Amino acid sequence: MERQTMRIFSSILDLQNEIRIDKCSRDPYVNRYPVRLIFLPSLQILKNIVKLFDDAGIEVINLANFLPSDDGWLSVKDLIDPIKKFDKNNDFIIVPFSEVIRFFDKNNFNDLFNALSSLENDRENPFRRLYIPLVGIYERFKDEFYENFYRKENWAPIWQVNIAIPTRIKIFITDMNIKNLPALEIVHNTKDWLELWKKDNIEKIICISHTLTYLYPNRLPDSVFDIETIKNFKEWLSKIYDINLPMEFKDAELPFWNELSNMFIEKGFRDLEDAIRKVFNVVNIELKDIIKLWFSSNRTLDRWLLKNYVCQKQEWNNTYIYIILNSLDELDDSVLEENIWFKIFELPNKSLYYNERTSLLRYLYRNKEVPASIESNIEKKFSNIENLEEKKKLLSGIAFYEKKLAVELFTDEKINSNDLMETYPDIYYYLSDIFPDNLNEDTYWIRDYFKEYRLSKLKDKISDELNTILNEKNKNKEQFYHWYYNFETASQILGRENVDKILLIDALGIEWLPFLCNFIEHDLNLHIGKKYIARAYLPTTTECNRLYNAIHIYDFDKVVHSSEQYRYPEDIIKEIDFIKRILFKYLSIPGQERVAIASDHGLTALARLKENIKIYNFQNTHHEGRCMWINNNDILEDNDFIIHNIENPCCGQYSKCLISLKYTSLDRRPLREVHGGATPEEVLIPVIIISKQHHHYQQDFEISFDRTRISKREHFIWMAINPNPDILPILTDQLDRPLSIEYDKDFCKWRVNIRELKTGKQIIKIKIGSWEKTFNIELVGGMRETDIL
Repeated sequence: MERQTMRIFSSILDLQNEIRIDKCSRDPYVNRYPVRLIFLPSLQILKNIVKLFDDAGIEVINLANFLPSDDGWLSVKDLIDPIKKFDKNNDFIIVPFSEVIRFFDKNNFNDLFNALSSLENDRENPFRRLYIPLVGIYERFKDEFYENFYRKENWAPIWQVNIAIPTRIKIFITDMNIKNLPALEIVHNTKDWLELWKKDNIEKIICISHTLTYLYPNRLPDSVFDIETIKNFKEWLSKIYDINLPMEFKDAELPFWNELSNMFIEKGFRDLEDAIRKVFNVVNIELKDIIKLWFSSNRTLDRWLLKNYVCQKQEWNNTYIYIILNSLDELDDSVLEENIWFKIFELPNKSLYYNERTSLLRYLYRNKEVPASIESNIEKKFSNIENLEEKKKLLSGIAFYEKKLAVELFTDEKINSNDLMETYPDIYYYLSDIFPDNLNEDTYWIRDYFKEYRLSKLKDKISDELNTILNEKNKNKEQFYHWYYNFETASQILGRENVDKILLIDALGIEWLPFLCNFIEHDLNLHIGKKYIARAYLPTTTECNRLYNAIHIYDFDKVVHSSEQYRYPEDIIKEIDFIKRILFKYLSIPGQERVAIASDHGLTALARLKENIKIYNFQNTHHEGRCMWINNNDILEDNDFIIHNIENPCCGQYSKCLISLKYTSLDRRPLREVHGGATPEEVLIPVIIISKQHHHYQQDFEISFDRTRISKREHFIWMAINPNPDILPILTDQLDRPLSIEYDKDFCKWRVNIRELKTGKQIIKIKIGSWEKTFNIELVGGMRETDIL
């Protein structure tokens, strides 16, 4: 009859009874071999078993005491040799054997059990027992050793306690350097591991022993422990804290993951979106906010976090910023800057990203200059673009070369003023209409004059229309004084305006009023309360037009006069940029203050284009021939100049001045922009009253379109606004892209450019100051109805 060595028990009590019976057995095999393998289903039962043996006076041998160091390990020899030296007259229970051998490879596993099976009792004491509890490794023991053990019928009994265990113990093994360890059972080293059986109610363990991490590949699945490795901080957050971050872990980004892990744990973030909101102190993040958030932080970690946030947002996968950030290897400002500029030139489908790229660039350079390294590359990139439409769409109006190119295209009539809204919005502001508060029937011609003046300056050519108006209004002394004295001085206007501060920007004439109003309202988000045209004292020099209660800003005038010769179109571009810098620097409005912007005189850029017909050769002229001080009437008056009696005693010791009425100067032709003469652009200056609060209109505007369903081929849609606003309305489409508009005074309507809109139903948003409203229109493709008839 085959001898049965394997016994299974359904309770600890049954096992106890068997231990007593075994101790008194007369079976020669039972007594020959002292080792009793006791397979248990849990560490808690092991603890109970050890207590039973301890209470019975059986010595407990703790393998943790055999370790060469706290994180050392035990070989087969380290286990067997001490056992061989145990007192042959006493019984022992050796624990925790299984916590060592579960990390043995197959060879060592088998070697150990072969060695244990070879231990024998002395004949003098055949009843000695070496009890070795083993937790959770029965299946491995059976498959790897016992099935092939040739003496299984002729060896000591093997016992198994078969009690259902509801949960398994989860062990996470990692050799990472963890700063914030959670409130779980932590195994720091192998000594902790071998003492683990003494603990109660263990469910989850974190093991940071370097030795066990190294040995982990040797272990096989068992019935007690679910052991997993944690290889990186992404897995650490996921497995320990149930925080599943979508981005891929990369070894090169280990420092970021380390910081991120600490941040998530210390601050209690639950997901990537939660972290973004709290790190950047925002409620929601829209696409337009990405650049702002990137440059608002000096921490590389924040930028890395933002990059990954953008790249994991599925709805942003087809955006330009996604393409840029996804390809970004460095988190440096300059690298991001260059990519925003130039990545589009690598893309086959550029048209998808024109508007987004432009928006990003305009935000980025709102009050910042383009680096020289980028400027030098922009011209090279554009030189490879031959298609005019593509070139127009790539123009952002930010880089100096782009601005210059936009002006040249406009001058060559390859783009119109409406195109400038997209290609160079500052020039669009400059050319736009404006409605000063103090124009009347006698002075309404000023609007037409300056519209022509700005076009002439932009094209560097005096238009016939401008010449006609100037020759009429400055035909002679009487004609000039008729309109000149129709305007008040800046002092008179400001004397009745209750303002807290006056900024006097030297040389800023009325030509800049449209640009100033539009830029202040739309870009600086301030409110224009009033805007006036004022006259400067003659001659139009700084000495004659000081405001002693104002803050004088001479920067613009110095820039204009610092150049030896006017350069077209570079100088007008630089002037716009410089005015913007002045406004950013000086125009701060705390609380409810009201600030006034005024000037002392304007400039003319066109006198340098006028050939002197009579070739005046007056001596001792000033301001490149625009005026000359005199004390008598020896000079005969001429229709090209007037002899003016000085009104302002601050002008100096002279009582009279010879002043050029038109573009013809008193001696040589000027080389630069000049002042001192009596042309409207030299004489008329702006007075603008600005506050922080937006204007809230007392009533709604009535907006009406000629048609709300229109053919895409018509390019424009006509819109009437009642009452007509005194500032430029801002129109955007449903993607928040600006639409260019232009007021037609003949039709008393606004013309809206819809060429860039796609066919189908469109939502148009109109904003006038703080008032805004949305409207629906529909663009249909194909031919006009009249084409079909």
